[in-house]
Amino acid sequence: MGRQVMDAKTFRPISGFLDRERGALMLSFGDTVKGEYVSKTTGERTPVAQSFTSPFFAYETYSYVLRALPLRAGYRAIIPVYAYEAKEKSRPSNIVIQEVTDEVYLSKLTGEHPVWRVDVREEHTANRAQYLVDKATRRLWQVDLTMYAENSGATFGKLIDLELDFQPYQKQFDREAAQTMFSAGTSTIKGRASAYLMPSYNGRRYAQKGSPVFLIPDTPFYREWVAVNEQRSQDNLAPLPFPEGGVKVAEVHDDKGGFEFTDLQPGKYVLTADITYQYGYSQTVQTGRSAVYYKNTYQGDAVHYGTVRRGASGDARAEAEVTINRDGETAEVKLTARTWSW
Repeated sequence: MGRQVMDAKTFRPISGFLDRERGALMLSFGDTVKGEYVSKTTGERTPVAQSFTSPFFAYETYSYVLRALPLRAGYRAIIPVYAYEAKEKSRPSNIVIQEVTDEVYLSKLTGEHPVWRVDVREEHTANRAQYLVDKATRRLWQVDLTMYAENSGATFGKLIDLELDFQPYQKQFDREAAQTMFSAGTSTIKGRASAYLMPSYNGRRYAQKGSPVFLIPDTPFYREWVAVNEQRSQDNLAPLPFPEGGVKVAEVHDDKGGFEFTDLQPGKYVLTADITYQYGYSQTVQTGRSAVYYKNTYQGDAVHYGTVRRGASGDARAEAEVTINRDGETAEVKLTARTWSW
């Protein structure tokens, strides 16, 4: 845990606080570095008072400096930093930018982003890092770390931008309202989930016992969620999950795809289920060859064919819209997917 204050224009350090495993450090920067280090193991307080003639940045903030540099392929630079170490006299050291190359970062949420991959080496620790910096926005997408500790070899770490600011929706999801629709009524939805295999006869396959069936309130947010994912599919982006708390799940309870939702309020709902099914099909295969002769003269080969029966599995998604008009009502639905198999 820590807090660093630096000049917004120059990134020069003003003050800093670090709460580390071994101790806490308070520093202020100016013509001299002043502060105090408190050991958590011994309680010893060590004053800090050091003067340096060359300018430097705080070690904890050098990633901000790195992102502000005029990065380009083949770029090289040295970033002087100050890092306090209780075991030895602290001094400015260097962060060496060893290489900058072109790369593409792939986000599951927002797709491809052209980035600079910046390889750095920390002189005072021998640690190495790779930074992926967005070319357009200078956003830091990912950091890959290789850290070295005395007598313990190398350890590896990865920091990834989770894109918590990502917001593709105009409508707001109301979790509390969804939970109320799921639990504050006396209505029921029951039915059977199946896949109908076409064009085969008797082609119905029921959802397996224990398979999940999903219930979602049909709200403006749900409609927008569907539209957003349809657009993402066209853009070859991964689908976005529905917000937590907005889906009620029931399991198929028998061998005929039976399911049931209870305690529902009146309203419009959407039912979905992914159904895995088994089916058989016939296939013509070559079974052998034989030589053909006429009057002891070889005429060529005859190819023999046969028909074999094979088994396979497939997946289908069933969807249905259900409306409960009044409290206490029981709505029955056939949740059926129609799919082609041969």
